[in-house]
Amino acid sequence: EQLQTVTQIENTLRQEYELFPERQTQQTNLIQQLQSQRILYETISSALIDARSAEAETDGSLTIVQPAFLAVEPAVPLVPRLNEVAIVGIGFGVGLASAMGVIFLLATLDERLHTPQELREFFGERGVPVLSDLPQVGMSMGIGKTVPILFESNSEYLPFYERFRSNIRRLGGENAKVILITSVSANEGKSVSSYNLAIASANAGKRTLLVELDLRDKNPRSRKFFNLEPIPEAIANPIGYYDFQSNNMGGLDSLIQRVLEIPNFSIAPSPGYQPQPAAIIESSEVKSFLKYVRSQYDFVVIDTPSLSSCNDALLLEPYVDGVVLVTHPGKTFSNLLETTIDEFIENELPLIGAVINNVDMSVEKRKSDSEDDETSIFSGGNTDFDFEESSLS
Repeated sequence: EQLQTVTQIENTLRQEYELFPERQTQQTNLIQQLQSQRILYETISSALIDARSAEAETDGSLTIVQPAFLAVEPAVPLVPRLNEVAIVGIGFGVGLASAMGVIFLLATLDERLHTPQELREFFGERGVPVLSDLPQVGMSMGIGKTVPILFESNSEYLPFYERFRSNIRRLGGENAKVILITSVSANEGKSVSSYNLAIASANAGKRTLLVELDLRDKNPRSRKFFNLEPIPEAIANPIGYYDFQSNNMGGLDSLIQRVLEIPNFSIAPSPGYQPQPAAIIESSEVKSFLKYVRSQYDFVVIDTPSLSSCNDALLLEPYVDGVVLVTHPGKTFSNLLETTIDEFIENELPLIGAVINNVDMSVEKRKSDSEDDETSIFSGGNTDFDFEESSLS
């Protein structure tokens, strides 16, 4: 009878233990939803305050030029009749003034940072280093097809990402091996920046691994640009997919795949879209996998979702050496970026710096040449300086 009682207690405890991960997952999802709603509320509140300020300024600038009166059929016109040219000119002036007012109002309500200079000033005011300006990459693959990935080792875009890599090492320290790449909003180019940074490291002779942990992406870049597919069982059992110590799914050979076109470069492809990615990221299998790759590779780049959509990147923070924010002129919102940086500073998260993506290098070169000309005029023509140090500053 005692044995039967103990067996019943054991079965009861097993059932409660099986329900514990599900409750943990529900709690994590509720926390993520709460934080997303909080960010959305702050964004709407900020926009509402700006709109009310703009409305108050517009109402306060209106004055009554002349009180209304009823005209009683004057026998002689009070003013000479304007000709057609004057009427067109007045209409053009009124239309131009109205258009400028609308543009000013829209600019007041727009929270986006539109130029690389605005982003540099924003980061400079908050003491966040700008690691590099990254151009829009377009590598020709023949038949009119271009891809944003550095497949060629002598690409003209490679020096920008090499500077990006060297600045991570300079600011993050010699032990900065595992780097997490994320962005504030979607479509800012974080995945392309992650891949090209990893390729630049591989071209520098470092054994490099890129880990796709954006488990919310339905079209992973490894599948799109490298034709790498995880094993079929990975989608249904992602936890087992990252359990490289067992041979149930092929171990490391099925998890880490070499890219033959690029020396020293390997990819751990995403298992595909997952409805509950937080539970997978927090699993002991993923943690063990990240500890293993730290010991086996010289440089590891982790691609994660944007921070405005979820907190997956923050869940991985204890297992990385540094975080890099990717920004995009015209797409990065100043209020969301400021909230993110403040959160990193308050929680003492290892933010190494930021990069500015999709920079028009022809425009930046003209600005740089103009500044160099002014310097040579005032310094008697002596323009010798350290190019690497100047570009970083």
